[in-house]
Amino acid sequence: MKIALVIPTRGVIYARTIKSTILSPELPKDSHIIIVDGLPIPEAHNECVRQALATDCTHIWFVEEDMEIKRGALKLMIYTAEGGEKYVAIDYPLNEQGRTCFKNLSGKLMWTGLGCTLINRKIFDEMDEPYFTTDYEMHLAGDQVREVKKIDPDRKGEIYGRHDAWFGYQLNQRGVKLVGLNNYICKHLRMRSWERKTVNAGQQEIYEL
Repeated sequence: MKIALVIPTRGVIYARTIKSTILSPELPKDSHIIIVDGLPIPEAHNECVRQALATDCTHIWFVEEDMEIKRGALKLMIYTAEGGEKYVAIDYPLNEQGRTCFKNLSGKLMWTGLGCTLINRKIFDEMDEPYFTTDYEMHLAGDQVREVKKIDPDRKGEIYGRHDAWFGYQLNQRGVKLVGLNNYICKHLRMRSWERKTVNAGQQEIYEL
C-alpha cells in the first residue's frame, strides 16, 4: 500500500493534527504528503485528489486540519483496507450534538465526514470531476434517500459542507461499501479565539469536541 496523506486546510493545521499524522510512526515512510490551502470547501478537497492521483499512491488518506488521530487508528485502517475494503472512515464529533458517520435504520452507513478517511484511489479513477460538490442535499425517508435536491444558486453562499454526504451518496449508488471503524473516535479540535488575548503565557486555548 502506498498512501497519499492529503490535508485540505483553511490556512492553519493544528499541531496535534501534525503530530498524529505527518509525524506518526504509523504512517509508512514512503507516503506522499499533500497540503492544500487557499481554496474553499469543496475545491480544496478536489484539488487534494488531483494532486494525489498524480502520484503513485494506491490509497488517499483524507485528514482535515483540526483532527487528532488516536494511536493505532491508522494501523487498523490500513489493515482493513488491505482486507479489501475501499472506503474506511473513523467517526468524530461534528458538534456537541452529533457525529459524522450517518447510518440508515438498517444500520447501513450512508455517508461519513472526511476528517479521517482512507479511500482506495480506484474509486476516484472511476469517477469524473468534481469528486466533491456542495450543490446537492439529501433527505432520508426510513431506509431510503427520499430526495436529492439541487440547492438553489441563490442559497449557495449559505451552504457549508455537505460535500462529504454527497460523495457518500454517490458511492452507495455505485455499490461501494462504506466502512466505519467503531473502535476509535477522532478528536475534533477547536480554538476559542484568534484574538491576541491568550491563556497560559501565550498558548492558544484549544478545546476538544
